[in-house]
Amino acid sequence: MNVKKILIFSLAYYPRVGGAEVAIKEITDRISDIEFHMITMRFRRSDAPVEKIGNVLVHRVGGGDSYFSKILFIPSAMLKARQLERAEKFDGAWAMMSYMTLPLVFLHLPYALTLQEGDTYGHMFARLRILPFLPLINRGFRKATVVQAISTYLGGWARKRGYKGPLEVIPNGVDVKKFSGEKIQHDGTVLITSSRLVHKNAVDDIIRALAGLPQEMRLVVAGSGPDGKNLKQLAQK
Repeated sequence: MNVKKILIFSLAYYPRVGGAEVAIKEITDRISDIEFHMITMRFRRSDAPVEKIGNVLVHRVGGGDSYFSKILFIPSAMLKARQLERAEKFDGAWAMMSYMTLPLVFLHLPYALTLQEGDTYGHMFARLRILPFLPLINRGFRKATVVQAISTYLGGWARKRGYKGPLEVIPNGVDVKKFSGEKIQHDGTVLITSSRLVHKNAVDDIIRALAGLPQEMRLVVAGSGPDGKNLKQLAQK
């Protein structure tokens, strides 16, 4: 039996971890009958250019995490993909988030696009430095074989960018073992947020808003991230 081969494009991957990277690993670790390769950015020279992580053979290109390096990642990823395609003969590809369709625009592979962006629509498509690339980004959306989004809001992005094919909304799952603990004893209302503790997720705004809510209102934050220490200090004020 011939094993199918899929090429994944993701700007970052382990050890740089966000929701998108976790989603890729959780999905690919559960699939044993597909051979996965990935092209991602090499942010540091100490990052291995090629390594196996779970069920994915990771190929890193470029270097540095500046905006200029991220722009150069697109042509570098396309050239690397062509090199790998000659050797591996991929059956298809998978683009993790909108910008990763850019190298696929120049390749002849059917591909799925996953929308998992955490930024606003305007930030993604209306910034001046993005406008010159919009025709290619729109083409990347239109060429996708299927689009999967983690919310109806993100699914609407695909339609706005001209995609007319099948669209599936499949929210991310959760490892309940990581969120299982003692039951919260409470009277009244408990607000719960489960998210990465980074500035764009605005957990600090929720904490500040508590000052204007009834005293019996409680907030439970389930998550971790670089802003964890600052948020803890804010909550103690």
